[in-house]
Order: sequence, then C-alpha cells, then structure tokens
Amino acid sequence: MPLVDHVAAHRIREMREAQGYSPESLAAAIREAAKSAPWGNRGACDAHTIRRIENKGHVPGPRVQFVLAAFFGLTVHELWLSRSSRNVDRSAA
Repeated sequence: MPLVDHVAAHRIREMREAQGYSPESLAAAIREAAKSAPWGNRGACDAHTIRRIENKGHVPGPRVQFVLAAFFGLTVHELWLSRSSRNVDRSAA
C-alpha cells in the first residue's frame, strides 16, 4: 500500500523554495552533491519524483527518503515520519 505524508511534502517544498531551488534545480543540486556525499552514485532523485512528493504527498522508497533528508541536513525520521503518514484508502481509488 502506498503511503502519503502531506506534512513531509509541505516541509520539502518549503525547504526547496527557501533555498531558491525549482524541482529541476534541486534534482541537479542533489546529483552534484552526490559526487562528494556518502550516498555517492545512489543519490539520483529526479524532478518528477520531487513534484510527486510535493504535489501528492508521495512517500518514496528508502533510498530517495535518505538522499532528500541528507541533502537538507536531516535524518530520515526527522523528515518523513509525521503524524499524518497513513496508508492510502484503496476504496477511494
């Protein structure tokens, strides 16, 4: 079941905008930071994924959760585990 977290989505959008990034430029900055960061070549996160997170509250897989949290200087738990995380109701689809 996919998870949604609108609190984390809002937080990511706020941090991105505060640093002057568009989704595209954030993805490029993450790719550049990955060259010298501990997560290395596993640090790919594209603009489409960033938009899905921000617009739909999509909770990505563990790798992307880690990369985004690390880029913003947070732990995965600080960024992704909010009280609003919930399973998506399948009957609503």
